[in-house]
Amino acid sequence: MSITNLIEKNLIETTMQSFVGRSILLPGTLDDAKIGKTSNLDTANVNKTVLLSLTRKHRYIGEAWYSKQILLKDNIDQAELFLERVIWKTECWIDGKYVGSLESLSAAQKFFLGNLKAGRHNIVLKIDNRKQYDISFNDFAHAYTDGTQIMWNGVIGKVELRGVRDNM
Repeated sequence: MSITNLIEKNLIETTMQSFVGRSILLPGTLDDAKIGKTSNLDTANVNKTVLLSLTRKHRYIGEAWYSKQILLKDNIDQAELFLERVIWKTECWIDGKYVGSLESLSAAQKFFLGNLKAGRHNIVLKIDNRKQYDISFNDFAHAYTDGTQIMWNGVIGKVELRGVRDNM
């Protein structure tokens, strides 16, 4: 999948044909792909705070765009894009058509893509791992902190296109 930072939602139509950026593997994160600000862990000053929390090698907080062209050999009725784990907000497009937006810190996200004909299709995701809502006192929520699981951008777990295949 390709990644690039695009700010305007309405740029998606003009950008789909010529995505620029770096390739990463999904499932995976921008941290895994070494994208983002490099962390500076001072090992000379190890203290309780450093020892009690996770340290990321790369940190990226914000919107990231992912594009994948797929080739279907068969029609797929009631197609669903299943993303097992994404941190926080995801918007989805299929072949330039806006599908919708979902939010979650811990549950799978499922986008209904409709009936897909055999052939090439382009799936675009915009994932935003910035804080969407104030969910805790003093940022102590375990589901959204670098101290307990990191606030990665990407998709981990299963990434599947599900549906009923039509071999006709």
